[in-house]
Amino acid sequence: MTRPFLFDGRVCCFHPFRFLVFEPGILDSSCKPLTSSPERDARIRTLLAIVTTADGFVPMPPRSLPAPVPCSECGGSGRLSEVHCPECAGSGRVALETPYPFYGRFDCRSCLGNGVISRAGEGGACPYCFGFGTYPGSRDSDGDFRTVAGIRLPLGVTDLLLRSPGVSITSYLPANLLIFRVPGQARGGVGGLRRE
Repeated sequence: MTRPFLFDGRVCCFHPFRFLVFEPGILDSSCKPLTSSPERDARIRTLLAIVTTADGFVPMPPRSLPAPVPCSECGGSGRLSEVHCPECAGSGRVALETPYPFYGRFDCRSCLGNGVISRAGEGGACPYCFGFGTYPGSRDSDGDFRTVAGIRLPLGVTDLLLRSPGVSITSYLPANLLIFRVPGQARGGVGGLRRE
């Protein structure tokens, strides 16, 4: 999860597949504004508008989860000392625009071309099981995903939503987002996945 930041007076943060907006008074004092980036600011402003104005919430449909099994990525510890770099998706290379009218591939600045980022000093919550150390024990007929309110999500995300008491959901299909609300704590958007 990124360190929470202030944006347009709201506390926000990103986590794999999720954008969170915390209710006023939660984490406010420890957050700093982001440095300005027009493209990122426009994206955050759009997500913030969708998540904060969503309505039509219904309780998360109850599902019985199979017995949990240890996460294969972190071995059940809920922590990882290294994770795939989100900037280059673990490849170590990124495409950047050059002075010429085309793109070139260069070593990723975030991971220095290694494809992984060390998280030893951060406490490194595993992004695959979201720090729980377990996954649901079996997969449904759709493989590693579940469909909730018309949006396909990774099992770890639906497991996380099911563990949150009082969570309610709605969907915003144009952006392929499942929007959730945990009373008195946070609202968020979970990015859905599309079949390739």
